[in-house]
Amino acid sequence: MANFFKRSITVVVLVAMIISIAACGATTNTTNTASSSTVAAAEAASTTVAAKEPITLRIFGCETEKTYPTGVQTDAVAKDIQDKLGITIDISDQSATPEKAKILVASGDIPDMVQILRTHIETLITNKQLLPLDDLLATNGPDIMKNAPLAVAYAKKYISMGQDKLYCIPAQVDPSGQMANPIAPYIRWDYYAELGYPAVNSYDDLLNVVAQMAAKHPTNEAGQKMFGFSMWFDWDTFAFGMLPGYQSGIQQLDPGLGYDEINKTEASWINDDNAFMWKGVRFWNKANRMGLLDPDALTQSYDQSLQKAGSNRVICSIAKWVQANTNKDLAAAGFPERGVEPLPPFEGTDGYWGGSKTMIGNDGRSWAISANCKYPDRAMDLLNYMFSEEGALTMYNGVKGDMWTENNGTYALTQKFTDTMNNDPNYVLTTGANKYNTWVGLGPTYQLPSKQTIHLLKDNAILRSTYTQVDKDYCTHYGVENVEDAVFKFAKRPIVDEYISKFTTVTPPTDINSGAQKIRAYYIKELPKMVLAKSDDELNSMIVKFRADLKAMDVDTIQKWYLDDFEKAKAIEQEFLDSVK
Repeated sequence: MANFFKRSITVVVLVAMIISIAACGATTNTTNTASSSTVAAAEAASTTVAAKEPITLRIFGCETEKTYPTGVQTDAVAKDIQDKLGITIDISDQSATPEKAKILVASGDIPDMVQILRTHIETLITNKQLLPLDDLLATNGPDIMKNAPLAVAYAKKYISMGQDKLYCIPAQVDPSGQMANPIAPYIRWDYYAELGYPAVNSYDDLLNVVAQMAAKHPTNEAGQKMFGFSMWFDWDTFAFGMLPGYQSGIQQLDPGLGYDEINKTEASWINDDNAFMWKGVRFWNKANRMGLLDPDALTQSYDQSLQKAGSNRVICSIAKWVQANTNKDLAAAGFPERGVEPLPPFEGTDGYWGGSKTMIGNDGRSWAISANCKYPDRAMDLLNYMFSEEGALTMYNGVKGDMWTENNGTYALTQKFTDTMNNDPNYVLTTGANKYNTWVGLGPTYQLPSKQTIHLLKDNAILRSTYTQVDKDYCTHYGVENVEDAVFKFAKRPIVDEYISKFTTVTPPTDINSGAQKIRAYYIKELPKMVLAKSDDELNSMIVKFRADLKAMDVDTIQKWYLDDFEKAKAIEQEFLDSVK
């Protein structure tokens, strides 16, 4: 997940191709349009691929909802793809982290298909290890052209090393940009209710509430030790920035910067005592001094942290996905009134940044085909399937007829899906539903013609049908219909167009890049040490030294280059947005 912070790149001016693709015609998602002739051709060709010779494609894809086994995939979705396309999915690495992607690129041993950061894509383009996709798109990519024309145009002009060729296609195209809430303090709601719903409007309030819960509940339902927090600190500075980012709507950027997504401003957090990053540092330091932080937090991996949270051993997590199954697991154990729910932003804060439109996809999850792929046309068939509504419905929700149904254009999950999800903690791995969530070409809140989200569990009406008693109690308390409505009821962050990072410079000058890497390496190493400070005075002394060390690294000069580049990117972004209106 380190790529969460990496700056995306480019400074080229958007050309007429995007304008011509976007200006004509209309699809269900009116902000993501293509010419009428293109859409007509795509619709005529958009059918399930005819039976072809069975083949196997070796794939390196992004991290997904669950870690899956290396090798040939045997879940129901993988078998369905095998039946429809004649393609067997062979995963080259069961944990495709950005770090492993970097090693993969350096090795030169590129699988048939890869989904990696754009910086790696450009390295592979330079090394002539990727196949140009223009011709294959024309013959085997009708759904891509229909549903993601702007992503194609963007990649051709901005991720081609100036060649004006299509080498990759960013996944997760989502013009609707519905609200999403993956980051928030997710606390044991039954414990919170037991305390009488005390106000939580500051970091100290949150720590004090968790401390009261920990005192009353030292062990979980299985008799295992409970931790107030069990964070992971191996995702760069993510652990420090995520909670205050939720409260203030600031995203982290290297080197040592924060991006206000609404006001579209960027600033350094290094010397600003009130900056979001220092709030995170002080929060975790205090949590540790109060005995609320898992003693293994600073040394454990993300996977180890995930295992503890997933085993119902954590009172408060700062991300939704780490305890995604807690409520269902507790309900299955006979405790439907127990579980975790998100606390709204503190009163007086700007709140969570809501959601964003991604008409041009996520360039950190760009798909490409190796120049050595023996079956490039079949690889494009699979890509096209991922960008089709049929493919996205299947990869998010499972096999049609078994896990979901369609009736006159309206979609519904089956009772079998609900029962399996509620009773089988490994249902993602067995059914394949949402197993490949980051692979899908269309984002989870992409709107179907029925106005439902393509990931059906994110459709409000369907989502409510899966609620346990604790979810219903939470909604009653805040007077809302859906759990996430409570967060957005108090947040000030609307849906925004998020593109600026896609237009910042590809590769900074050598001296700037080298300096930025040193600065980043330094604060990744030093910030976790501050969690262990025994007092405010010791922490403050560490911060003074931290700032002095970075000043000696010429941090002001390095950051000024990035801030200037950010202003240039804003101008290019605006030109892009104007061109697709």
